[in-house]
Amino acid sequence: MIRIEKEKRRLTAYKARIKDIVSGKFVSLGGFNPSYVLTNYGLRLSRVHVLATVINTYITEDKKYAFIVLDDGTGIVRSKAFQDTAPLANVKVGDVVDFVGKVREYNDERYLVPEVVAPVSDPNFESMRKLEILLFTKKWAQKRKLVLENKNLPVDELKKEMFEKHKIDENDVEGILEAEESAKDGGETEAVAVDNKTGREIVLKVIGELDKGEGVSYSAIIEKANLPENVTESAMNELLEEGSCYEPKPGVIKVL
Repeated sequence: MIRIEKEKRRLTAYKARIKDIVSGKFVSLGGFNPSYVLTNYGLRLSRVHVLATVINTYITEDKKYAFIVLDDGTGIVRSKAFQDTAPLANVKVGDVVDFVGKVREYNDERYLVPEVVAPVSDPNFESMRKLEILLFTKKWAQKRKLVLENKNLPVDELKKEMFEKHKIDENDVEGILEAEESAKDGGETEAVAVDNKTGREIVLKVIGELDKGEGVSYSAIIEKANLPENVTESAMNELLEEGSCYEPKPGVIKVL
């Protein structure tokens, strides 16, 4: 029973940006353990909930294979269906869809297996989703801060303390610690140090210089900041997580 309950929590469909899905580290544990994408801030994405525009579609004549291409302004990803193509059958280019599915990777391609693909017509839905993601990232930043402040504790003790004092699930603790370790193993320690010291300040300065009232695109910030791209992206993610900045529209960032 305990294992079943943990599995349910692990398979939560998180509202996510495509950028986080395609740029995170893909982890496959094998067996009955679900694969997931580990974001650089420690969130494990096994199932995702994405709001995006359909920019391409394809289905074979025998309807045994279909795919759609989703674009949410932060990135692009394919959703592919084999045999059961019904979830993608009636989707058209230009549709805005509320998509739920599992994250998979094959031959170095990150893609999504569709579960629910629902057309969205309410213009307020996009604003609501942005607010939902903003609130979630702010709460997650608080979780992450608490875990990292206490990361020198033995792991079992850390999990116990985080749950008893702050109601932080052990899977979230594991993900945050895993992301920190992954950054070190990937040789990104120096980049993380640069990010902590200067990246945030540089990004905030660039936004202030370039923002004419409607925010600044990610690409413009990366170009102007003149830092390693992963450092700039990490700084932007941290600013979004803590609520210092927000996205007035996909792919654009603005100081709150």
